[in-house]
Amino acid sequence: MTTSAEIAATLTRLAARVHIPVAALPDFRPNGEARPFLVLEVDGTLHWRVDEAGRTLSDLATHDLDELLYWALRGVTFTAAADWEPAHRVPGQDSRRLRWAHQHELLARLDPRWAGRWRTELADELRAAGATADLALLPPERVGD
Repeated sequence: MTTSAEIAATLTRLAARVHIPVAALPDFRPNGEARPFLVLEVDGTLHWRVDEAGRTLSDLATHDLDELLYWALRGVTFTAAADWEPAHRVPGQDSRRLRWAHQHELLARLDPRWAGRWRTELADELRAAGATADLALLPPERVGD
């Protein structure tokens, strides 16, 4: 069984690959302020959870460590890309194009499968929202995604 210390060490190692500070990573302490945190249950169930003001806003559960790492780093790379984008903005271009491309690149450096999965999930969300024109803003699929 995986321990919380092993999960934290893995997250730290992966984040270092893409220059994300440890402070940006979810930890195992809920703060009630809508900041994601992780839960490791006695039976080995792993949770990526978001609580705010005593309410659970999101609770994803799995027994697959890779799944938990994907959820955690998907969120962290979103924030990193959003922070990076303003300094690299192209006038007249939809800011999502650059932000999504950067998040895709970060995820690809962590695990190419995660980048492909993220792109597919985002495309599915856009289609479900009727925003099919926004599909053109997505980064191109990469070999290995």
